[in-house]
This record gives sequence, structure tokens and C-alpha cells, in this order.
Amino acid sequence: MARLDIADAAPVMARALLAMVQVHRAAPPEIQWNIHQAMLLMIRNLERCVQHRVSIAAAEMAAKMGIPDLHTLVWRDQPKKMRDKDREIFHWEHVVQVSDIQKEVLSEPDPDLAKIEASLKKTFLAWILKEEDKLLPRGPRIDPFRLYAEKGIVFAPLPSGT
Repeated sequence: MARLDIADAAPVMARALLAMVQVHRAAPPEIQWNIHQAMLLMIRNLERCVQHRVSIAAAEMAAKMGIPDLHTLVWRDQPKKMRDKDREIFHWEHVVQVSDIQKEVLSEPDPDLAKIEASLKKTFLAWILKEEDKLLPRGPRIDPFRLYAEKGIVFAPLPSGT
């Protein structure tokens, strides 16, 4: 089965999230947490709809370990196919953090499908090394791509045909 692309997934997810935003705003505080968590999961799972990237350092480490192209491997492949059983070498990174996308969606004063879809299309994942991850701050990232550049984390080109 072919991977669903973010261009196809974002409009569908935007419809669901728009309804959730409206319900979230009207819900009692005791229920808002549940909706908040469901939204985070929906946004996180968009990782299945994007072609993730690979840092040059992660690609070089994978080559040294005899691991095939990391562009073809996902989080569940890490322990066996990537021979990183304890997840100590590689890090599956949401470059644009799930919580940042959610905050953008929830903070929109007048949310609509186009705005939510645009937020969802910011989903960006990459394999990086754990040592690269340690360079990154926890918490919101205003400009994640500038941050990565400042930390010297560079993404390898996508393989042809992706």
C-alpha cells in the first residue's frame, strides 16, 4: 500500500481538527485535556504521511553501521533494522514539534479549514543522531529550521524518486 501524502492527509485531518477546536473551546476545563491529548495524537500521526529527512551525520553513521538508506526506515524500525535496540544512536525527530503545531491551531482566533491545513502541512520529521538531539532546546521552537542551521544540523538530500 502506498504511503498517503501530507497533501492528501492534511485536508482530511483539518476537517476533524476544526471540529475538535470548536468542541475544545466549548468544553468544560475537565474535558479540554482529553480533547487536547486526542489532537496531539492526531497531529503526531501525520508522521506517517510525510517523507522524512535524514541529517548528514545520521546518514554517515548509518553507512558506517551498514544500515540501508534511513529515508526508508521509520521509528518502529529502529530497534531491529537499524540495530539501535535501546534507541541510543538515532533519534526520530519532529523538527516542527507536534505541540507547536497544536498551539498554532488552538491559538488561531478564527480557525478555518485552510488555516488548519496550512499548520498541518508544516509537519517535518527527520532521523538525527542522539548527540544532535542534545544540541536542541526543549520547548517551543519559533524557527526550527534556523535553529537546526545554527546547531550545524544539515539534512541530506532526498533520494531521487521520493
